[in-house]
Amino acid sequence: MKRSSSQLKLLARTSMAGHYGVLVSSMLLFFVITLFLESIPGMIIGNGSSVGNLALQSVISLIISLLTSVVSVGLIRIALSVIRRQPYGIGDLFYAFSHHPDRFIIVAFIRALVSTVCQLPSWFFRSSFFHFSAGSLFSWRVLLPNLLWTLVGTFLSTIILLAFALANTLMIDNDDLSAVEALRESSRLMKGNKGRLFYIDLSFLGLMFLSVFTCYIGMLWVYPYVIMTEAYFYLDVTGELDRNGTSQNGYDSYGYNGGYENGGGFYSDTGNPYGSHNDFYGDASTGGGNSRSYPHGDRHASDYIEYPEDTYSVSPDQTTDEERG
Repeated sequence: MKRSSSQLKLLARTSMAGHYGVLVSSMLLFFVITLFLESIPGMIIGNGSSVGNLALQSVISLIISLLTSVVSVGLIRIALSVIRRQPYGIGDLFYAFSHHPDRFIIVAFIRALVSTVCQLPSWFFRSSFFHFSAGSLFSWRVLLPNLLWTLVGTFLSTIILLAFALANTLMIDNDDLSAVEALRESSRLMKGNKGRLFYIDLSFLGLMFLSVFTCYIGMLWVYPYVIMTEAYFYLDVTGELDRNGTSQNGYDSYGYNGGYENGGGFYSDTGNPYGSHNDFYGDASTGGGNSRSYPHGDRHASDYIEYPEDTYSVSPDQTTDEERG
């Protein structure tokens, strides 16, 4: 089931209730770390404009952007833990550093490389006009083609990066998934879903603009909102929401552990007490079957919101004399 942007946002807001402390604190810490890292090139190199300084500054900036991307993985980890009702804390912001960080660095590097390559035609076009006078640089003969190349490069990079959007989340759910495998699986899952994610991201532009009037303090709430919504988008695309159900109170995980089953081509729910894989908890109405049959064939698993213990079969020795009648 493909849920709309408004449905995913509603789920995100519902799950965020009661968790703002850690969500906002982790986002604030992320901003502080990012600002500190981005100030390092200026502190080390200064403002020199020589070719050597510019090259060194570019290399350091690339390294810092990769580190920042690795830290941002922790925000996704926290969002997934909140949704799945698993233990979490601000320390999860550094989750990626203890779970094969090289995978996340490779993904971040490939994403940066894609953006760079897609913009190369625009950069080459601009560099070819450097020998002209300042007046000619602002003529339509220069501006229009440059704008066209920039738009083409932005369009291509956006399409490719949208295909890779789920790579980090997939690696969070499976420590054994390599960067290349995650990118490949993300591309497969995003087929037919790129437009949805693009629209979801665009829908937050208004809130981001309004946060300017709060001196950007509002971004401490907007960014977690975006990440939570994108996390729900991931769960929707992988089918986890349909397997485990959603309720008016948000996501009902039933103790789900998440995870991509490597090599199987599907997402397992082996941590679920109702069964495994895609048998919908062994619901008799769906034809699913396992050793723990679903006792109410006319009810869907999502009808059980908080206390699924009534779905377990009671063994004969647990019944009372009165019940045995």
